[in-house]
Amino acid sequence: MRWPLLLLVLPLACAEPPPSRSAPRPLRADVALALTPTQAPWPETDALPLHTVTRAGAPWLGDVAGATVLERFVYAVDGAGALWKVGADRRIRLLDGVLAAPVLGPEGPLVTVRGAEPGASAVWVLADEGPPRPLLEAAELPCALPDGKLAFVSTRTSVASVWLHAPDSAPVQLTNIGLAAGRGLAGFVPPPARWLSCTDEALTWDDGRGAAWRLDLASGVAREVAR
Repeated sequence: MRWPLLLLVLPLACAEPPPSRSAPRPLRADVALALTPTQAPWPETDALPLHTVTRAGAPWLGDVAGATVLERFVYAVDGAGALWKVGADRRIRLLDGVLAAPVLGPEGPLVTVRGAEPGASAVWVLADEGPPRPLLEAAELPCALPDGKLAFVSTRTSVASVWLHAPDSAPVQLTNIGLAAGRGLAGFVPPPARWLSCTDEALTWDDGRGAAWRLDLASGVAREVAR
């Protein structure tokens, strides 16, 4: 399976300051692309600014919120939510309304795309050849497991929960089973807010309120864990 040699997702914050404009951060040594910040971080914060994809010392694509680097090209999301495919000599605008940087999936990079209705979203897959295609409706924050399954967040039961999708089968709800809006939320497990990390043993995430959670895939138990 020919898939990315390197994945770079720009976090919302980091412990070290971002590189200066005079010192671009290279994505790959054998591809003439780099990320350069377009503005300084806000005073007294460690928030990263937006970035520009730079090729051969000249601006190539502005205001990048995240990028996935493949052998021959880069998938990059700009500050307006447009997804671009940047190659050696041209760039192609693929999708609009993209909510986060691409992540790797079993069939190719995955992106969350805003739907037509308020709060609606879907996961799309970016194929090496051919146009992007929808993969999962009512889904966001995809995360691929080593065995090819795909974890994601969905509000399809009216309560934001973590789900698991396997090829050729219906998605399975992992958290907040049986809960629904207006019926009480006893036992509610907060969903991922910004990221979802997957291994073959567990899913981990940040709930956006300073707490980390871990869901053991063998037992199905989700619990808050120390950061």
